[in-house]
Amino acid sequence: MPAAGIGENLYLAENASTLSYTVDLTIGGDSWSYAETTMLRMREFDEPFPHTDHNTLHRVA
Repeated sequence: MPAAGIGENLYLAENASTLSYTVDLTIGGDSWSYAETTMLRMREFDEPFPHTDHNTLHRVA
């Protein structure tokens, strides 16, 4: 078994895999944003599914 990677524990290493990953970055002025989708396969589910996340970070100093 390969070693667990960043953000991965033994359970995930044995029961899940990442099929694809996309990220869009928007950078400008005093902020930047990201929107990402990770397509996952997990033993508990019959079909792969997407996990999505997005956020905007603003400079405050």
